Amino acid sequence: MKHRISIDGSDQYLGSLSDVEHFVIDLHLKSRGYPRLIQAIAPNGATMSIGVGRAESVLNYIAPDQHPAYTAIGSNPSSQETIAFSICGEETQLSRRYAMAFEKALNGFTFFCESGNMSSEFQWEQD
Repeated sequence: MKHRISIDGSDQYLGSLSDVEHFVIDLHLKSRGYPRLIQAIAPNGATMSIGVGRAESVLNYIAPDQHPAYTAIGSNPSSQETIAFSICGEETQLSRRYAMAFEKALNGFTFFCESGNMSSEFQWEQD
């Protein structure tokens, strides 16, 4: 199975889960100073976004029919601050309550790439 990863509207197809993990880590390191969101797109149309390029990341899941969307609750659920990522050249502000360590988010992202589902490792909040 090929894993479809979208970066700023451009799709990459990766063969193995290991390829996905290495690709995302490499992009994360190359994106320092330019934090952005990338997406994995499942065969059924569901998507999972992960933030790369900063120590803190976020995860967002959108169901195949585009509704509802869910965001994983991070390590600071009471935070009132925001965290910024770019997607397709546009900056988006997300509540820091969704921020978590990149490594933890990567686990959820690779789980999605393997299964097409949200990981039960996280508490998910419907947007």
